[in-house]
Amino acid sequence: MNGIRFLFLFFFSVFILADYSYSDGLSESIVDDIKKSQHKLEKQQSLITKKMGAMQDEIRLKERQLSALRQKAVEARKLSDEQTLGLDKLRNQVSQWRNQNIYQQHLLIGFAEDVDYPVSDVKSVEDNIMNGIDLLDQYISGAKSRLYPSWRATQVVIKNGEIRNVESIKIGPVSWYLDEDDHSAGILSEPREGLPETAYLFSSSEREELQRLYQEKRGLVVFDPSLDRALKVYGQKDSLLQHLSRGGLWAVPILIFAVLATTIALMKATYIVRLPRLLPNFVERVERIVKKDEETKRAELTLLLKSLKGAQSNILKIALQNPVSDKRDDKLFAFLLDNKYEMERFLGVIAVTASVAPLLGLLGTVSGMIDTFKMMTLFGSGDPAVVSGGISEALVTTELGLVVAIPALLINALLSRKIKNYSASLESNAIKLSKIKL
Repeated sequence: MNGIRFLFLFFFSVFILADYSYSDGLSESIVDDIKKSQHKLEKQQSLITKKMGAMQDEIRLKERQLSALRQKAVEARKLSDEQTLGLDKLRNQVSQWRNQNIYQQHLLIGFAEDVDYPVSDVKSVEDNIMNGIDLLDQYISGAKSRLYPSWRATQVVIKNGEIRNVESIKIGPVSWYLDEDDHSAGILSEPREGLPETAYLFSSSEREELQRLYQEKRGLVVFDPSLDRALKVYGQKDSLLQHLSRGGLWAVPILIFAVLATTIALMKATYIVRLPRLLPNFVERVERIVKKDEETKRAELTLLLKSLKGAQSNILKIALQNPVSDKRDDKLFAFLLDNKYEMERFLGVIAVTASVAPLLGLLGTVSGMIDTFKMMTLFGSGDPAVVSGGISEALVTTELGLVVAIPALLINALLSRKIKNYSASLESNAIKLSKIKL
């Protein structure tokens, strides 16, 4: 019994060991099978992904083709419906199209008027709606060029009226041009019709900055912050000759008086400057000499006469040649009158100019105002440029008359005062000398 139990235990242990080794080998084979299956699964998933991408692209292509076919079907259905519509429906549709065309045309006309296009362009839109579409395209392209400014070749009219091909750029409402051949640059003004014109010429330093902007895309450029108002004022500046020509016919006599007064003023000023200086204490020296003995008196009087020049010399000669009497006084008085007349000769022309020039200016203003009121009678007063332009031209003569009269008045006063002082000194010397016995 014990032997049988022993044998049973022996065979049972051997069976368990064999089963364990078999199960270990079986687990390894299962793991290998799982790994192979996972690898096959990954390949299948990758293949499925690729096929799905290709199928999605194909589906999209089919959808686009389907959409195009639907559009064609809609157009075909619409064409079929139009072909099958009755005459009344076609008339209604044509009427709607015409109304829509008129509405769009009115929109384009309003657009052309709002952006201040010329009257000819507005009429062209009224004639054909396609002209309005062209204007709209031009406006859009211009707006794009303003948003993204760039240099472009342009024809401009320069100051002397010559048309030149230059490089120009427009930033907002301001346009500049650069002429590398002529070495000039400036600001452009763009009229509604015609080519752009030069409104302001740059100096050398300003042109160099614009050249820098052209080459390096950056620079400090001069512009008009008042949006063409300052340029208009600059453009209206006239030369002196143009300003004088605005005075018309009455400016001519004012200018003639101005030339005469200026010429005489220069002559008299030169004459007065060249007058010999009066010897101070002239009479006192003569009185001291008279008190000396005869020979000394004659010698010193001769030396004094040689040292004197001009009017004082003539006064002393008259006193030496004539004894104390009414005859000496008359000769001295006559000499003083002649000398004063000589110094004041033509001086009255300056005084007349100072008096007449404002009156001639006022006469020119009155004449200009009469012409202005005639223009207002013919064309009305609705345009302020007609009235203001005529008044400004009429006031040129008043301005010119005052410009001539004020300096003439001052010069006449200065010269007259100088001559009066000189003549008063001579008269004082002559009165004192007439009582001295020589």
